[in-house]
Amino acid sequence: MKKINLSFFTKIVTVSLFCCLLGSIAYAQNLPVTGKERSARIDIYSEGRKFDLTGVKSNGKVWQPLAGGQKNQWWIAELALNGENKWQELWIEFTPVASGFVFVELRGSNYPDLKTNHHEVYFDDIKIEGERVEIKNASFEKVDLKGNPVDWGYTSPPDGICNTSGIEAHTGKSCVLVWHDSAVIQKVAVKAGNQYKVSAWAKPAK
Repeated sequence: MKKINLSFFTKIVTVSLFCCLLGSIAYAQNLPVTGKERSARIDIYSEGRKFDLTGVKSNGKVWQPLAGGQKNQWWIAELALNGENKWQELWIEFTPVASGFVFVELRGSNYPDLKTNHHEVYFDDIKIEGERVEIKNASFEKVDLKGNPVDWGYTSPPDGICNTSGIEAHTGKSCVLVWHDSAVIQKVAVKAGNQYKVSAWAKPAK
């Protein structure tokens, strides 16, 4: 069989294309919901990224941050809202390998244009299932004098303001408005080996 000799340039191009293909495959496995469609996100991560969360499942797309060495300590469940102005449930299950605290963070999808569309999302009726654990102010009915949700932290007030008119709420009179760069956060205690399920109702803001 005659041996084929590739030029140096051809070899470089071949290797580059192969690396790009591998990179694309690896990225696609952890690809968040992006583009024009709006989505709701539940992020869960152990305090200080000290321990892994295993057995992760969701009715949405599950992925992990693409950088920062957060593998297995930080998981994201994301559900495309498909532009429909209706409430949809998003949930994520996990089992911590150690006892400690886990943060539950609610936010919207990454937005294509900061000036025109933040991909704002309403959240309501948050629930966590598991041994002796609860979400405080789960329906956002309790607010402070500025309209921010009691028992929740937020990354960038006043974007975490609750809607208390009852018009947008899933139940009751209040729900919380978030977007990608303005999340609401709550810390919950978990025990090693126990299974937990966090669920929430979300819909796109008009």
